[in-house]
Formats: sequence, C-alpha cells, structure tokens
Amino acid sequence: MHLKVHFIHLIGGIMAHCHAVSATQMVTPTELQEHAEQLSQKQINLAVGRDIKRLIRKKNRERGWSLKELAAELNVSLIYLRSLSNGARSFRSVSEAIRHRLCMYLTISNLEFLVHTGEISIDEVKSVAMKY
Repeated sequence: MHLKVHFIHLIGGIMAHCHAVSATQMVTPTELQEHAEQLSQKQINLAVGRDIKRLIRKKNRERGWSLKELAAELNVSLIYLRSLSNGARSFRSVSEAIRHRLCMYLTISNLEFLVHTGEISIDEVKSVAMKY
C-alpha cells in the first residue's frame, strides 16, 4: 500500500511540474511528431530539449555555475554539452549514465527527464496514474 501511495504522489508531482513547464512551450513533443517531416533534425533536437535546457539554465543561475562547470560536474566535455544545448545532439541520445547525472543535478526523476524530452508523453503518465 505504501508503494502505491508513493507512486501516486510521484506521478502527481511529475504531471504538475510538466504542465508548468509545458505551458510556456511553443511546440509540444506530440506536435513535433506530427510535423517532423517539415523540420530539420536540429530543429527537432532544439524543441525536444527546450524543457531540459530551461531547467539547466535555471539550476546554473541558482548555483552561479557556467556551462563549463556543469560539464565538469557531469563528467562530459564542454563541446558535448554545447552540442546538446545548440541542438546538434538530442537530449534523447544521452547515455543512461549522463542522464542519471543530469537528473541528479536537476533534482528531477528519470521519468520527469523522459517526459521533458518527449520520450514518453504526459498522456502516457496519466494513463498509468489512472490505473492506480
């Protein structure tokens, strides 16, 4: 029973957080999929990573960190982190280890990261939450 309550609380928090961030988005991941043939891969990468980049900028401002300091914390090169930031690489392509370190830095769950990058939709999260 305790696990079920924890899961419901986690899903509720994710949905609230994702709705707050998504409300400021211009393009949702679902809309991206619908219009993917009209967009370049870089445009898709930029849109998919928008929420994560916004969270990174916010956390960096809070800590007073530069992208270089974050790269050192994540144990990645500055060039790699910049390629994620400018859309040359997709946040969906990061390794599990880097994703885990990013989640720890951003204080978000792996599930939240997946929602923010559009790997799973908020509707999928809601449908799972409805089962509990």
